[in-house]
Amino acid sequence: MKKNRIDGIRILHKIDEYPDLSWIGEYTDSKPDECDLKGGSAFYRVNYEYRGYKYFIPCYSVQERFKDLQAMGYSKGSYCRKDFERMEGYCKGDWYMIGIIAKASICIPYESYDKIETISSGGLFGIESDSGDTYIQDIEKEQLSELKDLCIRMNVSIRNWNSIEIKRPESY
Repeated sequence: MKKNRIDGIRILHKIDEYPDLSWIGEYTDSKPDECDLKGGSAFYRVNYEYRGYKYFIPCYSVQERFKDLQAMGYSKGSYCRKDFERMEGYCKGDWYMIGIIAKASICIPYESYDKIETISSGGLFGIESDSGDTYIQDIEKEQLSELKDLCIRMNVSIRNWNSIEIKRPESY
């Protein structure tokens, strides 16, 4: 009896349309009280017509987090400003969030023909598009490893795994 085999493998980079960016900060219409830390404001007024909100609150606006960042050499003004600029860059389309998924087309012998089914790794989303090629390639390798493990569990022959051409996105 013929065994299930891999017909092709591809890596997909999908736009993460609804990413969680709370780690950067948030826009709000309410002026925050606890963000008025000594040494300057830890929130920013934004152009209401352009953004739809009056203020931006960086994620690290709470005093305990400020101590963490101070230990890493950041001043309050610098990290708040960087968070604001990073979020504005996202809103302008300078960068975006992606998900990376590995997919395999599997040939399953069925009566007189092969049936083709697709299986996928679980995928990892919330990756910054400007993370750098090395990091993105590491995530691709992790997804391929997960896909290979899934193939083994599904009794798919991986004998030709290393000789299969992996189709990747044109650019990251």
